Amino acid sequence: MQSLHLANRTTKAQPRKMHRVKTSLRSNLQTRIISAIALGVPFLILSYLGGWWFTAVILIAVLICAYEFHKLMQSAGYRPNLLVNVTALLAVFV
Repeated sequence: MQSLHLANRTTKAQPRKMHRVKTSLRSNLQTRIISAIALGVPFLILSYLGGWWFTAVILIAVLICAYEFHKLMQSAGYRPNLLVNVTALLAVFV
């Protein structure tokens, strides 16, 4: 009779192959600066207005983050439910 020692079993995760994308640093930096200006100015204006405008900006940012997290989990091989995630975030937000 052979006993199983689960503690002694080790499994090594296979590393994923990463593909390098050839882009220049300058074009990446330019894209980030343009995005920061295009998104930063309206954010600052709406934050200054406060009240419901600020609440709407934060709600949109939270929903975008939830969607990005959902895509990240999918790419890692998980199967998250986007409807449950967004519903939970809206419940917490309210």
